[in-house]
Amino acid sequence: MVSAANKPITVTLIAGSSYSHRETWICNQISQLPAQKIGVLLEGLPQGDFLLEPSQNLLLERLASGCFCCVGNLVVRVVLNRLIRSKTSHIFIGLSLAEHLASFKTFLQDSSYQELIQFESEHILSS
Repeated sequence: MVSAANKPITVTLIAGSSYSHRETWICNQISQLPAQKIGVLLEGLPQGDFLLEPSQNLLLERLASGCFCCVGNLVVRVVLNRLIRSKTSHIFIGLSLAEHLASFKTFLQDSSYQELIQFESEHILSS
């Protein structure tokens, strides 16, 4: 039986378009959720204003550009594990290239994550 304490964390994947478009999309989604602890993992760094700001209920990780499933595998694994251990209820992951979405989803289906996360959806944003 799954209790609230061991309920898998919902994961939403976002890919494509610009960094600011992905961050804006995530902001809009977060605003529609009830108050809860949310994790956000974004590939790339903003070129202007920060739309998302870390807080007690928003754990935000921005990683320099580089494919999460290829060159950034170890760093992503460490950061993702930190977000999972922080007992977030939902994690949004923003990738710059939609072409890597399937590969990253395979990375997340690793046995170490099977009982910890569940996919809610994936979205490919156009420019």
